Amino acid sequence: MSKIKIVQIASIPCANSGYELSKLINTYSSKFESHYILGQEYSKKSPHIPYRQFPYEFLWETNKEQCLNLIKEVDIIHVHHDSMDNAELEEILKGKKVIWTLYNLINSIQWANTPKNRKYINHCKDLSNVMTVANQPLQKMVFSDVTELRVPLIKFLFNENTNKSQNFVPVVVFSPTNKDNFGIHTKKYKDVIDIADQLKQEGLQFEFILIEGVPYEENLNLKKRADILIDDVDPNYEKFHNNSLEACCFGAIPLTNYSNNDYPFVKTNIHTLKTALRYYIKNPSALKAEQERIVKWREGNYTPQKLLLPYERLYTKLIDNEFPDKQSSSKIYTQKDLNEEIDKIKQEKDTKITELINLLKETKKPKKEIFIEMLTLLNNSKISFWLLKESCLEIMVKKELVSEKLIIGVEKNETKELITNKLVDYLKYLEIIVEPERKTTPIIIYNLPASIPFPTVRYLKDLYRKSWSDLKEGKI
Repeated sequence: MSKIKIVQIASIPCANSGYELSKLINTYSSKFESHYILGQEYSKKSPHIPYRQFPYEFLWETNKEQCLNLIKEVDIIHVHHDSMDNAELEEILKGKKVIWTLYNLINSIQWANTPKNRKYINHCKDLSNVMTVANQPLQKMVFSDVTELRVPLIKFLFNENTNKSQNFVPVVVFSPTNKDNFGIHTKKYKDVIDIADQLKQEGLQFEFILIEGVPYEENLNLKKRADILIDDVDPNYEKFHNNSLEACCFGAIPLTNYSNNDYPFVKTNIHTLKTALRYYIKNPSALKAEQERIVKWREGNYTPQKLLLPYERLYTKLIDNEFPDKQSSSKIYTQKDLNEEIDKIKQEKDTKITELINLLKETKKPKKEIFIEMLTLLNNSKISFWLLKESCLEIMVKKELVSEKLIIGVEKNETKELITNKLVDYLKYLEIIVEPERKTTPIIIYNLPASIPFPTVRYLKDLYRKSWSDLKEGKI
């Protein structure tokens, strides 16, 4: 029986996810075979992206005709992030079975409801039968309005040497994808380098390797030496990337601002990075124990068989026509549509509001006094906070009612911890969100200074409550 043919397409490398997946399929799958087409290499001109040449099987820029012929012959097209801008290619995609995987955070409508992002999401939906999202915490959140189907990141590094006995001093590796120091994509480039310099000045003995501007294979060879690999230590968002998975495969400990049972990395942000590095550099036994733990996790959980399974299931369902022919575009609402949607949601939320009121009735204090006390505690602690505001923008992408809690926003995770400690008795009524760069407008509520954020779709898609005017009047 001949194998089902797939082509992985990526307009830009996307950490070469399509290439790695193609290798996994061709090595371990008995049902599918795969090819990989890269649209273009990353620009060498951007000062914010340390240029890195990625491997590919076919390059669209240099051989479009060969690529188009290959695409015409396959059974499934898997697009990673985006397809190339080409009319003939788009016509082929319309007539093929297409799976689409989302990666890029800044393309999310929840992150930025811009015409460009709406056009991008509509384009993805128009050309695909099924959409998926990379199984990363922030990607899952910001694309939750598009898809709940998650697929793992693939690193084809299953038989690597994890022995670090050749390292006379600990080797710390940092391989950033950009030099940005703010925004959702930052990996705190300058701050990480500064911390490494400070630890050197303290007299700590370690080797620091900064990887940028080298070909992909050379980048991997340098990472193989690592005892410690610094991934994404942005304190404002829980994130991890391919760097953390590479660390596990090479026997290094991954420092990144995310850890759970599925991906048990060493949770670290820029505020704790110096302490973490100092601890592991000065305590070789602790470093070795952590390395052994992460290698054991890799060998038991991040295996080719387990990684291949969700992809084979999706491809099989696609071949068996278990997904629609093509998805329809997202609706761009008119004001009339918005008004109708608002009325509909107001009716739907009555049950949720009733549940909240019943919950509040169980307390001994009137519901308004509970929230006044919470706000007073925040204000007396001189904690800067804001309260989330409802707007038509949020309603526009609202699909379901999830939370009835009062939502406050803060600028730092440390502030969130302070509030959690002070308001522990009120946590079932309270949602705390960390977003440092959001613009706000100062107001007075219950005679206390606070602020409200500018409208955004990012949170109220999932966290809907009564109107702001009702909240101000205590009509919770």
